[in-house]
Amino acid sequence: MRANPIEPPVPVVNERGARLETWLPATSASAGAARSIVRRAAAEAGLGGEPTWDLMMASTEAVTNAVQHGRPWPNGCILFVTESCPRGLRVEVCDLGTFDSTLEPAPLDATSGRGMQIIAALVDRLEVSNGGGPTVVRFEKHKHEASVIGLATAGVAADTGGGG
Repeated sequence: MRANPIEPPVPVVNERGARLETWLPATSASAGAARSIVRRAAAEAGLGGEPTWDLMMASTEAVTNAVQHGRPWPNGCILFVTESCPRGLRVEVCDLGTFDSTLEPAPLDATSGRGMQIIAALVDRLEVSNGGGPTVVRFEKHKHEASVIGLATAGVAADTGGGG
């Protein structure tokens, strides 16, 4: 379901859980809107403070990349999707630009060029696709509380990994 960028986003429920598709104007202000959407979706998916913050930051990077380096859809927007998944929350950012999948490290003095590396460091799963169609950046943050609680109860320190 595609929503008008001026109207509030419309939740779309599918078999896997709540899916929210929002058309965000291809402007830098949309990064803030994406963070607000992610904050609400993460709370509904049961994610806590740090995982939510990681998703908000990753969303900022992905939306900023789409605005700066991508190409908007004919409606002048990029598609921003949040969807609960079995292990946490999935976010997708979709535009009509092209993506060079060969990521080179940015020079130390560069002021840009680190967005995908930042996203990868913050999330548990990252996919980028651009197979002749729209560019889709899809990432997930997983709940880790159960494993941490179980290990903490047993008196064992736990590194949950997954970027946060």
